[in-house]
Amino acid sequence: MFAEYVTKKLEIMTNERAEELYLEWFNNYLSTARFAEDYNFSIAEVENIIDRGRKINHSKNEKL
Repeated sequence: MFAEYVTKKLEIMTNERAEELYLEWFNNYLSTARFAEDYNFSIAEVENIIDRGRKINHSKNEKL
């Protein structure tokens, strides 16, 4: 049930927002736990956001 909730919540997030959050985490945070706390996400949600945002960001860099 929790996995379905996380999946639905992340589907609502746009690619642009996922990339923004990934870059925020990458540039300003030392841990996923603190990022999750600050943004009121679970660790599982943060891991999914980071993975998704990283893929989006790196795919843009591959095209250059």
